[in-house]
Amino acid sequence: MDDQPLVACGHCGSRNRRTSEQCFICARPLTGLEVEVPDSPPVLRPVPALSPHPAPSADTDAAERMERGPATEEREAEPRRWDGKRRRTAIIAAAAAAVGAVALAGGLWMTRDGESVNDPFALRAAVIEEPDLAWTWDADEPFNTVSAMDQGALVVLTDGVIVALDEDGGERWRRDVPDAGYAVNDEPANVVHVLSSASEERTITALDAETGQKRWAVPGEWVTRLGDATVVVGQEEFRRIDTEDGSEIWSVSIDGFGDLSEDGVYGFKDGDLHAWDLEGDEVWVSDAELADSSLGTGTVAALDDFIAATGPEGEVVAIDPVTGDELWRDDPGYNNGVGSIEPGFAFTYPSSLQGADGPQETTVYDRDGEVATLELTKDPFFSPVAIELDGEPHFVALGSGQIYDEAFEEVGTVPIGNTSATLSGVYDMTGDTLGYVPYGADDPLWVIDVEPEEGPTYVVPSDESFLLIDGSTLSLYR
Repeated sequence: MDDQPLVACGHCGSRNRRTSEQCFICARPLTGLEVEVPDSPPVLRPVPALSPHPAPSADTDAAERMERGPATEEREAEPRRWDGKRRRTAIIAAAAAAVGAVALAGGLWMTRDGESVNDPFALRAAVIEEPDLAWTWDADEPFNTVSAMDQGALVVLTDGVIVALDEDGGERWRRDVPDAGYAVNDEPANVVHVLSSASEERTITALDAETGQKRWAVPGEWVTRLGDATVVVGQEEFRRIDTEDGSEIWSVSIDGFGDLSEDGVYGFKDGDLHAWDLEGDEVWVSDAELADSSLGTGTVAALDDFIAATGPEGEVVAIDPVTGDELWRDDPGYNNGVGSIEPGFAFTYPSSLQGADGPQETTVYDRDGEVATLELTKDPFFSPVAIELDGEPHFVALGSGQIYDEAFEEVGTVPIGNTSATLSGVYDMTGDTLGYVPYGADDPLWVIDVEPEEGPTYVVPSDESFLLIDGSTLSLYR
């Protein structure tokens, strides 16, 4: 893997070790937007393949919300900025096109509340006191991906075998799923979704989380749970299926993927952006002139109160999520795509990043337009993660280690390199040691010797525990 170039996702800036058709972080196609950055230091952090936006609670009537439009009183009463806990996340998984990718998380608010601790991209509670080794498990072969599961682990091995480990490191079950690239546990539905790594004919497979028995398998690129059902995104369609048996509830055809939100799904047909609600009914067709994602040039980010999209000349275009009407458009001065900072911000990224040769800035927008321009002199790949510091909302750009307050002013730094983010700080792997550094702190609260032997070595956070991967060896610390 080490001889493969790093690839920067054009949507979120995430650095994927293996060139693939889709980003392991945000599931966006890399077509036309990827850039090789072989001289950049890898961030040895395993990440789930994630769909970029939260899904609604099961009791949310999304169709009704889209029909009634934005109520002024409700908009003024609800917090619009920096409230990452306002929407409960129910993301299950997204595309895993490349086997063995490691990347830097980007383009997502990664906060959570008490109901969303099982979301695969939710930040976890850190181990703030020096941890003890709970167990070690040797796979005897490399890992594709590792994710936390019920104080245990969910492992995908390079031969397509899925292994579920319990809280003591014992094997609960193992299942052979050909071409398996990534697996994630959806605890509320008691199902493990396995995503294919095949270059063609990709498949979503659902396994029973308790037994590992196969429930169903359907064609698809990636999958996320919306409400009480599951939405599968394929090359040319959205399909909502029953989570229990995989039967289709509805499907709509698309020419290119747009995005998903708590209200529905967005996709391109005949060059226009369409919106469908959670019942599969078309809500609107936008007349805004956009770059068509089916051509590999258009990007879409659906946020709480507006949709950001790429215009044909590289503009940023804001669209009302209720009506599909254009709100405004802005030219940042370079060809760009748009990424999302949940819940209410979008940001630009250059579509042809070439390190120091590319534009060294990102512009941040909300529903009303531009709110800030940030210089990216330390790292051109903007990868924002929401945190709370001193009781106030902030975000940290993990690629550069810069911490920003809600006025987008830099107020501190965090270690960069082989790091893994938590709610309150980062696990920092430096040489033969692993430490925990709170956000805004100069020194770690604790440091332990880990003596990596096989490599690559990295950390997967869980709640008040973490998984340490060293080659084919997996250890849990509490």
